[in-house]
Amino acid sequence: MAIMSLSAVTSGSNVFVDANILIYGLNGQSSQCHNFLERCSREEITGITLFALVNEATHRFMLAEAAAKGFA
Repeated sequence: MAIMSLSAVTSGSNVFVDANILIYGLNGQSSQCHNFLERCSREEITGITLFALVNEATHRFMLAEAAAKGFA
């Protein structure tokens, strides 16, 4: 399997989305991940993930928020 940049994914593709793409894209840590998720939201490409990965991303967001508020 070839490795390519997220911006190189062609329209109409089905792509597995890892938790890190969600985290980096939604936290603003990666413009490439953010743009990829925007393309998914426009249904230009289809992003597919697992419920467990959404849970992992949510947990990591909660840990980051707790740390930012001084709870962790």
